[in-house]
Amino acid sequence: DGDGVLDDVEIAMMKRDKEGRGHLTNEDIYNIVADQLNARHDVNNLRKAIAGLVCFVFILALSNLGTSMASAILSKETHADQDSGTLTII
Repeated sequence: DGDGVLDDVEIAMMKRDKEGRGHLTNEDIYNIVADQLNARHDVNNLRKAIAGLVCFVFILALSNLGTSMASAILSKETHADQDSGTLTII
């Protein structure tokens, strides 16, 4: 932009110019695009992993709820009738 101050993009491009020519070759640009596509692929994989983990946490929460409900049902007082052998829940 001609202001004499390098912005972030210009600094990144300067780091890619390993030979110090002042311009990027087609190979340099190819490597930049390949790195960008790999980063995008990594981000998509991380999104899928996060979605899977969120589903897993949801299933664990439902499991915990089910266990709590089963515990509450089983903790009720039960009595057995000696004559008939039936159980009654109070």
